[in-house]
Amino acid sequence: KKAHLEKTRAALAPLSRILSAYPKSAGAPRALFLRGKAFKEIGQSKPALKDFESFLARYPSRPEAGITAIAIADISIETRNFKRAISVLAALVKQPSHPLYAHALAKRAWAFNVEEQSSAAIQTLQALAKHFASQQAAGKLSASDQGLRGAVLADVAAIGYSSFRETRGKFTLVQVNELMRSFDTGEGYRAMAVNMSDRLRTADLGPELRAWKGIVLRSEPARRENLPMLIGMYEYDLGREAYGEVVKTAVDISA
Repeated sequence: KKAHLEKTRAALAPLSRILSAYPKSAGAPRALFLRGKAFKEIGQSKPALKDFESFLARYPSRPEAGITAIAIADISIETRNFKRAISVLAALVKQPSHPLYAHALAKRAWAFNVEEQSSAAIQTLQALAKHFASQQAAGKLSASDQGLRGAVLADVAAIGYSSFRETRGKFTLVQVNELMRSFDTGEGYRAMAVNMSDRLRTADLGPELRAWKGIVLRSEPARRENLPMLIGMYEYDLGREAYGEVVKTAVDISA
């Protein structure tokens, strides 16, 4: 890694010479892109962003435009400029056939979530889930997209929870569950369900947590261990309801 970084730093000077001596040459666009990439790799985000923004403004139709937009979004998210991350990916998310389409959707969904644009975040995740499903059905899901689908599950849980809270339940727990299951119905789904449970518990949302557990258990009827847990939950709820009908006040309890 150290040798690679040294080699990358060494490339900055010749790339800069090309840009200063031959700014209108055929190789200038590629040199500008590579210099931005080199700056980013050695951790110099500010000059990297400047080069990437310049490249995208001048050469939006170049093959490197997609990866440049992703790079700008990455730096923008790191510096908490989420609005720029959203805007720079707008063109890419209109190109479903682009190799970076799924990555653009994932990053844009997270940026929308941080900006508290819950509806846009959910719609973007739904588009991402649809993309994964269609690609898998066609036998065309790339290794990159397979990795992304696994990596994005924690974000799906976080965005589902945020949308539930921000909309005051208009984006319901049932819809959160449907969103999660559109990404994974196996161990990944169970990890997301646990993540959601932890968030509800941390927020001290007891009734919502119990409702969530019931939704999760009912969504996997084939799992034999789920039936007794679901019955236990119903027994608890029925017992609590019956207790509430009899015991009305603290005086009743003391009596």
